[in-house]
Amino acid sequence: MPILKASKKALRNSRAKQSRNAIQMKRLKTSLKKAEAKSVNSTMSLVDKAAKTGLIHPNKAARLKSRLAKKIGSTPKAEAKKTVAPVKSAKTGTKKVKATTKKTK
Repeated sequence: MPILKASKKALRNSRAKQSRNAIQMKRLKTSLKKAEAKSVNSTMSLVDKAAKTGLIHPNKAARLKSRLAKKIGSTPKAEAKKTVAPVKSAKTGTKKVKATTKKTK
């Protein structure tokens, strides 16, 4: 047990951080296990937050997101950005398909 006052405070802080990290890690793991096409954005958000706060390494976050995208197929964020809009050609009168991108927040 710590004897100094600062050591006691450090112990309290480290225990509090440990419990917060354990809760966040449990949420992250369960979200990764139960990830479906509907919940991909929320799961990726949890992964990003865990990397931002230092709970996991940024490279691990990238790896988890990549595996999640592969498991689901592709990310809904990427699908939402690309839409297909038909464009008429003036010379031939036929329709050409041109990919456009939407800005998302």
